[in-house]
Amino acid sequence: MAETTATLERGGVQVDGGVLMRLAGATRDRVRVRFGYARPGGEPAERDVEPSGLVATGRRWYLLAWDTARDDWRTFRVDRIGDVTVTTWRCGRPPHPDPAAYVHSSVTASPYRFVATARVALPLDEVRELLGPQTARAEPDPEPGWTRIVAGADDLEWVVLRLAEIDAPVELLDPPGLRTAAATLAERLGRMAGG
Repeated sequence: MAETTATLERGGVQVDGGVLMRLAGATRDRVRVRFGYARPGGEPAERDVEPSGLVATGRRWYLLAWDTARDDWRTFRVDRIGDVTVTTWRCGRPPHPDPAAYVHSSVTASPYRFVATARVALPLDEVRELLGPQTARAEPDPEPGWTRIVAGADDLEWVVLRLAEIDAPVELLDPPGLRTAAATLAERLGRMAGG
């Protein structure tokens, strides 16, 4: 397990230990795996993949693997994986260089309708501690003392509310609708406060 797993944060959803161990073994041995997968809507699918790494995010476990049918890297939630068959077929692709970074990007931005960017006047380590790895990605900003935040969301007001929890100056960058969501939310909050 230790050779094939990266951790972004501890704790979270329980997964089948047998599934986890078979995936870890296949990743270590660099052999293909076939499994049943429950898509987000619950409909079943079959996958044939070359596993590259397991990542624990705090809430969930993910498998990063080369999906042979889609000819692309994919992340799979381990709690949705069942009926794992470990094959003897050797993986043709080299392992992904950084499964944790790929999964982090996948779960914080790509599955959402919007990807919002802002910057905050706090050091990088402090912002990472405040947000957690499954909420947003914190990156260095060119200006010293500032940190760039990238967060995915289906609702820009959710991003504004999350950023409002930070006790430091925040600058909203993208998309342009982020500033509109902040203004709309501020107006509603002002009415609630009687102002």
